Parts: sequence; structure tokens; C-alpha cells
Amino acid sequence: MAARIQEPLAILFDLDGTLIDTLPLHLSAERRALADYGVEIDASDHPQTFGSGILPGMAMLADHYGIHDLQAFTDHYLSLWNAEIDENLAPTLGAIEFLNSAANSKARAALVTSGEQVYAEHVIEKLGIAGLFDAVVTSDVVSRPKPAPEAYLLACELLHVAPGRAIGFEDSASGFRSLAAAGIEAVAIGHTRGDCPDGCSAHAHHMDFTSVVLTEL
Repeated sequence: MAARIQEPLAILFDLDGTLIDTLPLHLSAERRALADYGVEIDASDHPQTFGSGILPGMAMLADHYGIHDLQAFTDHYLSLWNAEIDENLAPTLGAIEFLNSAANSKARAALVTSGEQVYAEHVIEKLGIAGLFDAVVTSDVVSRPKPAPEAYLLACELLHVAPGRAIGFEDSASGFRSLAAAGIEAVAIGHTRGDCPDGCSAHAHHMDFTSVVLTEL
């Protein structure tokens, strides 16, 4: 009897907070945008918008702080956010090296982000990693973004790999919930085991990619 050949492993990467260290950039743009609207952030009840996507995140802020013109507020945030990206964007430590090692393996790789396609393409080009992904899934192509499982399931479909043969790198609560709902094993980036967000069932925790070993996945 011929030996059964396993499906190739899929490695799925979130973008913001995982491959790129954008939390400080997001917080800076968010704080500046709210300040321009006369809002002083109260850390005790400030909504946690990182990882939820720009439009849902801005809607949360507008609702919480009573900002009536959501479109104008979102546009203002985006102008500040884009300036932060252009001036201060940096990859997570070890991320580019790990992406290159994944590209040189038999694994298939996909980027799965709550960001829009234009934004994802801008970051990919800026970091010079366009050729390292077999598929890119953005918020433009799903009807229900993270924490719903749709984006990760679509990535597996595009890579022709079952969710059970995939591993996802994430940093946010919505991302971990998305992976869990899709039946995909999670690896946490930017967290120790004790400080992972609620709902995180990652089997491994790394502060960055310098300690991630591809052959151990």
C-alpha cells in the first residue's frame, strides 16, 4: 500500500501587531485624532480597538466618545495613521528572516489581515516581502472579518490546505478568536503565556520571531 502523503503545512500571518509593530503607531494616531476632537483618553474605560479593523475601531471610539461624524473622524485618523506608517513602520524582530525561511520550505504562507487591500499592499511593498506569500486575504474580500473565522478559512481554501494542517501567528484577542473558530492552531506573538488576551489558546508564545523555529512547528 502506498504511503499516505500529508497535505502541505500552511503558515498564516496576521499583519498589524504580528509581522509589524504597529500598536505604538496606532495608539499615537488614535490619541492625536481624539485630542484634535477635544477628547482626553481615560485609560480606565478606553475601548481597545487594535486588531478589530479601522472602520469597526473608529466606530467604537465615535460611539464611546460621542463623535457624531464618523466618516470625518475616520478620515482624520487615517491621515495621522498613514503618516505614522510612512515615517515609523518597522517589522517585528525576526519577522523578515522567518518569512524567508518559510518561503524556502515546503510550507505555504498567507497574510490574513483586517486591513484593507491598499494598506496591506503598501506595507508589503515598503517591507519588500511581496514574493513571500502564496495568498493575501484582506478585509475587502470577506463579509465577516475577525473575530469571525471567514478570513482564515478563506486563506486555507486559497492555499488548498485543511485548517487542521495550518498554524496561525496572531497577537490580538479578535485574531485568536478567529483562529479558534476556524479550527486553526495559534501561535502568540508579542505575549508571554501569562499575559495573552482572553480567549487565547495558543500552544506557543513568543515576544517576537527571533525565538520561533520553523522545524518545531
